[in-house]
This record gives sequence, structure tokens and C-alpha cells, in this order.
Amino acid sequence: MLLAFVVLFGFVWYAFQSPEPQSAKPAASPATPVLEQAESTPSLSTPELEPETAPAPQSHGPNAISGAVTDHTSAPVARAEIAAYDPNLGAKKTTSDSNGRFSIGGLDTSRTYRVSANAPHFNEAAAENVSPGTDDVVLALEPMSAARGIVVDASTGAPVTAFEVAFVFPPPENAADWNARSLGSSVAWSPVSDASGAFEINDVLSDQPFAVAARAKGHSSAFAPCDAVAPGESIDGIVIRLARGATIAGIVETDRGVPVADAAIVIGTTGVSLEDAARSDADGAFTIDDLPAATLVVSAVHPEYGFARADVTAAAGIESRVRLVMATGGAIEGVVTNNGAPAANARIHINTQPGSNQDPSFRSEEYRQTTTDADGRFMVSGLGGGAYDVMAILPSDDGGSASEVRLTAAAEVETGKITSVTIAFAPAFASVSVNVTMNGEPVIDGEVRGVIGTGSGDKRFGGPLNDQGAYRAERLPAGVAYVEIIANQPTGVLKRAITFPLRDGEDAEHDVALDAQTAIAGRVTSLAEGEHAEVIVVAGQPDADAGSVQELLALRHSAAGHAEVAEDGAFRVEGIEPGAYTIIAVAFTPDDDAGDPIDSMRLTKTPVTVADGVTTELDLAP
Repeated sequence: MLLAFVVLFGFVWYAFQSPEPQSAKPAASPATPVLEQAESTPSLSTPELEPETAPAPQSHGPNAISGAVTDHTSAPVARAEIAAYDPNLGAKKTTSDSNGRFSIGGLDTSRTYRVSANAPHFNEAAAENVSPGTDDVVLALEPMSAARGIVVDASTGAPVTAFEVAFVFPPPENAADWNARSLGSSVAWSPVSDASGAFEINDVLSDQPFAVAARAKGHSSAFAPCDAVAPGESIDGIVIRLARGATIAGIVETDRGVPVADAAIVIGTTGVSLEDAARSDADGAFTIDDLPAATLVVSAVHPEYGFARADVTAAAGIESRVRLVMATGGAIEGVVTNNGAPAANARIHINTQPGSNQDPSFRSEEYRQTTTDADGRFMVSGLGGGAYDVMAILPSDDGGSASEVRLTAAAEVETGKITSVTIAFAPAFASVSVNVTMNGEPVIDGEVRGVIGTGSGDKRFGGPLNDQGAYRAERLPAGVAYVEIIANQPTGVLKRAITFPLRDGEDAEHDVALDAQTAIAGRVTSLAEGEHAEVIVVAGQPDADAGSVQELLALRHSAAGHAEVAEDGAFRVEGIEPGAYTIIAVAFTPDDDAGDPIDSMRLTKTPVTVADGVTTELDLAP
């Protein structure tokens, strides 16, 4: 069950959008190639869903919405994808069965939902403001529309026989808008080969203005705007005229006249995301064909240099030349030692210091990294002038990040110069021992995580408790120690943290006693069939409202304890220190046939005060 909770929060919510067609299918006749959208039909307001096996409808209930999906002839539609959407809770999903029936349970009876259906080759059907308990929703799907036309050469009027075509929604506002979109990756092109230049696109969204675009070798792309088409109808006579394409050729070199090989050439329009269009060769040269006649932004990017850019006015049928000069920048070289000896294979991270005045042509917002050689040496070039933090991370004894040692040094970089730094890890002779008990008995299922903060960096350590409930870390530096104890109990996970100064050579020992009588217990009510739940105990009243997955994950990570909820809704979190807490109950369906478990998540927060030696009882209703 806890694994299911971890899997639940591995999902990332994706944006609601309307994808464009991606695949071409065989021609309906020898003369006219037919293109259709991918099998996932686009929706104007709910995410695209993956095909899944159609289950039998769930039984009706006060927290369910049920109904049927039909086509325009009232015939049932099987395997239609159904979503019940609330803007605060997200979407809960299912598929229709062989009779077109569906039922979505586990809904919040205090809310109303937008219920939608999608199926291949049909437009979306939706019902607004549907209350849980409704069992007679009918979603009637209308067939999608089609678009037919030809592609010709703009100067001769002759058919273009080999080209690519795309359905574009929403339609471009103007030529500049189209130039920006066509240079990016948002348009899904499908190849067509036809002697008369004819094409047919099926699965076009009905009742919505759209555009059809085409591109071909030796031409720049173009689009034709189209008016909305009624369901099941088609628009004919579309003519897309392709003009001769423009060419931009150039060379990339440093500010010292040295050619830059393998620079990424990106091209686009002002204020629009650019796309990797070419790579410079060994002589720094590049050529890009079939561009629109427009003023374009051409840039060169290379990890060792500052990026270069230029505005180029491209003209149809003409090759425009450009020279892109990349700044050389400065470099940081250094050596890392550990107890006076070279530290091989240490990881080096170089980050811009906050507020540092950097050369804007360098990608200073991205950290650079490398590894020391056998002599503990490293070098990173292509840095803009300014202040940097150079962090060295020694390989841990156990190969894990919990016991890594880190030190940071400051470096000031000047253009055309090399800045040297030395990072020396001092000998470490202190140690920390932790003994953990629960009601006087050793806790053997748990672990310790710690960090020693020093004036020059942090030393991390950690590992499992042994069969005596003990953990020991040695060769630690002096500093301020923060140690977190994690105890896995049958009723849930407990966490306890201690902070103390650690002196050089000190053997610090700490006993941590947990008390099962100081606890929070109760029941999570209103769980639907198949729902699971977990209770998270957070100290104080956190500012985060746990309204997003990221906030909830952060709260869970810092929790004083958490526990899974039994099938009857009961839970208990033991060993809590006295004080004020916020209790978060999260309910979800981890194996929901309807789609992503995150869509079914429900939660509630309740403040409580825990007294020493007392079990605080409460009921939670997500």
C-alpha cells in the first residue's frame, strides 16, 4: 500500500491541450491520399487519454455518475474514454463497456462535474454541471469533419507532388504567427505523395475554425485558413501555394577567429522559442534551407562559449550569409585534496553566485560539472565573467549520496583568463552514535540520516539501525550536526530529529526514546470502494496548502510520522512528541482502471494538539 502511495506521487500532471494529427493512412482512392489523426482524439478541455480495456460499469451510488455513450445514430459506442472533471480536484476517468455504458465512482458529492466522452473519429461530447448520483447522462458523439485540397507551386501553379501536410488548431493569427510555429516542433506533419498534389485530412475538429498547412523540399511552408465545418461534413477546394524557400548559410567562430565545430544552430522569430536546426561542421560552417521569407533570429550555442545571435532577413530563392561570433569567456581550474592527498573522481559543480553580474551571452543560469582526474585536478572553460561557487563532492564510502562530503570555494572569473582554486578536505576524527528504543525495546527497523555543517561545506552520513537499535558514523568533521531518526513501525513511520554541536575528536552518543502511548489515532471516513488512504502528521501549521503534488510531497518528506489506513479506515501513528500538529488524510485509488491515480486524490487537513502519554483520537473525512 505504501508502495502504491509512492507510485501515485510519481505521476506528473500534464497541461490540458488539443494535440494535432500525427499519422497518415492509405488513400481512399488512387487519386486522393487520406490523412487521419492519431487514434487518441483531441479534446478541447480534458487531457488526451490512453486506450484501455473496457470494464463493466460500476454500480450506481450517491458518489457516482453513470450513463451511456452513443453515436449520432443512437448506436452505443464501446471503449469511449470518459472523464469527470472538477477544476480543483482534476479528472477521474473510465471507459465505456460494449453497450456504451459507464459509471465513475468516488466523486465528491458536494461538487458538480464536467463529464466528457472521446472516441476515435468522433468530436468530444460533454455534459456540464453534473452532480454525483446522476445515472442517466447520455453523451452523443458526432462524427468529425474532413478537409480536401491541393498543394501547388506559388510561382508556376504546377502541382507539388511530394510534400507534407498538417492540420493546425488553433489556426495561425497571421503569417508571423505561422512562421514562429512552423519553425518549432508543435506542428505534426504527415507525408503525402500524389501526382496531382491532392490531399485529404480526416478527423478534423468540427465547429471550430482551423488551418491546413503544407511544406515541401525547395519551398517554405504555408497555410490556408479554413472556416468551421459541421460534424460529418467536409470542406473542399483548399489550395495551398508554396513559395520558393529561403536559405541562410554562415560560419561560427570565436572572438579570436577560431572556427567553432558542433555548435547548435537554432532559428526562429523574436520572442519565440527556437529550434535546433543544424550543427556547424569542422570549419564552423552551416546551411539551412526551406526557410520562410522573413526576418529571423539565428543563434549559435556551444557549451564552451558564450552564445551568439544575429537577425537575418531571409528572402525567397536567395542565400543569406551570416557570421556568428562566440565569446571565449574565462575558465576555472583547480585541485581537490583529501587529508593532503589528491582526491580522484571528485564531482565538481560550478554555479553562478546569486546577484553576480554575468555576461548575458553565457548560459550562467545552468550549472556546469566535471570530475577530477587521478591527480585531483579539473578545469571548466566557457564561463562568463563573474562570481561562482565551486563545489567538490567526494565519493562516499558506501556509494550513496547520504554519506557524501561536500566543500565549496568561491571563484571570480575574468574573460580570457584562468582562475585557480584549491579545495582541501581536512582530516575528520569525530564520531556520532545513536541508540533508538520504543518503550524500552530496541528499534531494529529504521535508519539514521545526518549532516554536519562546517564553515566550508557539509558532510552527509547515514545508514540502517542494527539489531541493537544502534547506528554509528566515524571520521566526521567538527561542526553543527543535524541527525534525523526514522523508525518503521507496524502502525506507520516515525521521525525524530536532534541537533547538537560536534567538536573535533568528540565521540557524541545520543539515546532516542520513542513512546507508543503518545499517539494520534482514529478513522478515515467516507472512503469509496477500492480507495486507499494515508495519514501524514506534520509539526505545526505549514504554510503550504497541500493543494499540489509537489507541496504534498514536501510535507510528507518533513512529516513527524505517517501511516497507512486500514481497510476499515482505522489508523494510528505512535511515538509522536507532545505539541501542535496538522493531520493530513489523503485518499486515492492506486489501481484505478479509469486512468492516473493522481486524478482521484482527495485530502483534508485537521489541526490537533498532542499531550504527553495520551492518544489523541479523531475522525478525518477527505
